Amino acid sequence: MFEVRFTSEAREVIGRAIANHDGPKVGLMIHRQGLIGEITRSANGLPTWSVEHRYPWAIQIGSNETIPDDDETIVLVDGIRIWLPIIPRQGELGVIVTVRESQLHVEAIID
Repeated sequence: MFEVRFTSEAREVIGRAIANHDGPKVGLMIHRQGLIGEITRSANGLPTWSVEHRYPWAIQIGSNETIPDDDETIVLVDGIRIWLPIIPRQGELGVIVTVRESQLHVEAIID
């Protein structure tokens, strides 16, 4: 099973954010982020690529009301509803949510 852990500081930040959110079924979404590629054309018509390598994980707090309660991608951890639209990679046991520079941060738990 894909595990989700929180540091105590992250749990506090999440708790405050959920308390301040006014939507139904408020929870977290933890997902992977891919590269962002953009192509432009130079003055002579040649393509110019720019590629942004984002951090591989993202976390968002919001309403999960459109996801049924019995959806297997929804887990409940410490009373927090979490949507995990993730296919675990080999050796990946889960994620840990921490706080860095006052922002929630997600790291993989590797076997």
